[in-house]
Amino acid sequence: MSITFAPYVQSGNGWTIQEDARLDPETFEVDCSNANAADLLLALGWDCDPANSEPLPIDAFANLVTAALRRHLDHRSPETEPVTVAEPGHIEERLSDLAQLTQRSRSTGATHIGWG
Repeated sequence: MSITFAPYVQSGNGWTIQEDARLDPETFEVDCSNANAADLLLALGWDCDPANSEPLPIDAFANLVTAALRRHLDHRSPETEPVTVAEPGHIEERLSDLAQLTQRSRSTGATHIGWG
């Protein structure tokens, strides 16, 4: 499993990745793979299929990330044997990356955060 979180805006017929993200994906995307992606989705409270998910309003996404970060205070992620190496505390780092993505995206006009 591999997922990418990115900022979106609603266009006439659907969703478009926000322009700044298209121009600078390293700054405006968070990529996760294998067990890390599954752990991150569980930390955010998502149990749905990424292919069927609509982007969330940026404030709702920020609330999910904030709640997940609070739940993980003083709790390290369990070590999991994924295909790629997951070090203890990695989920907390990825949640922090998502919080930063949300702040950067909001400041450039994104209205939603999506993943798939």
